[in-house]
Amino acid sequence: MWKSIIIYMTISLIIIYGLHQGWLYLINTYSEKKTNRIIDKQITQYKEIIENLSMKKEPEPKPEQDDETMSQDLETFLNTISNS
Repeated sequence: MWKSIIIYMTISLIIIYGLHQGWLYLINTYSEKKTNRIIDKQITQYKEIIENLSMKKEPEPKPEQDDETMSQDLETFLNTISNS
């Protein structure tokens, strides 16, 4: 009795292993391997960023305000706060 159970288990494991190896063979033989070219994608993205930054015009300078005008505005603001 034990002898037949061990024989059936061994035959079952051999069949399962054979089917698994056959499946792996079919997958490796007939499927297309996918490769991710992460490094190439990153390099092209960095090149595009560098091109965009180098082609970008420099921002127009903001008109400078006089120090006196700014100090007067600050004084009026402080006066309105202190009077409130």
